[in-house]
Amino acid sequence: MGNYRTGIESRNKLYQSAKKVFFRKGYSAASVRDIVAEADSQLGLFTYYFKSKSDLAAEILQEFVNNVRSAIDRVQPSLAMDDYMLRFTVYYRCFYNCVSASSNIEAFYSEVSMLPAFDDVNFELRKQYINELIEYCRQFIHNPDIDREYFNTILTSLTIGFEKSFYKDVTEGKIPISFDDAIDIFFKFMYTQIIYQRDIVFNRITQARQIVDSLDFKVNDNFDVVITEKTI
Repeated sequence: MGNYRTGIESRNKLYQSAKKVFFRKGYSAASVRDIVAEADSQLGLFTYYFKSKSDLAAEILQEFVNNVRSAIDRVQPSLAMDDYMLRFTVYYRCFYNCVSASSNIEAFYSEVSMLPAFDDVNFELRKQYINELIEYCRQFIHNPDIDREYFNTILTSLTIGFEKSFYKDVTEGKIPISFDDAIDIFFKFMYTQIIYQRDIVFNRITQARQIVDSLDFKVNDNFDVVITEKTI
């Protein structure tokens, strides 16, 4: 039991140290040796607990995604639990607001979101979201292709590819629109592949933007997320 507890503590120390190093230096500039030194640990322990630097970074980014959802649930506990489209849109917008709340987090996300290690995790998570979204949208006039076996997988692949390229082009100024407007366009693209009632799509997108505009976002160097209602 003692060795097991020590092992958990050793892994967690490296994991927490990696957050600090990635926050300060970014993904590319940070080395495994930097993380090991920050944790006052050993290189052999790093290679024992983590497959690679990229897998560790992808794990940290995935935890960050989960932290954002938990923070939203705390500040908006009754967020239209029966309206999956609205809830998913709010979660998504809040995630990008948290990313942009810190230039360090934004730089980390820009690099790590392009890694194959994160693609694997993100694909499965997005596929789950889209499957739930499809089930919710069956109550509306919808695309008959949603019943085809491949539809979920294709839409997952399309939206992830579109999202990565679109995010990069908007943040680099290649597409001269605000990021909030870019997110609106992204959701119009995704939702109109599923349902044909554009008024419902536009309504949910507008509602989500209003909800998110009423919130403040803070992220620290441990990737902790705090979301609060704005004070008037």
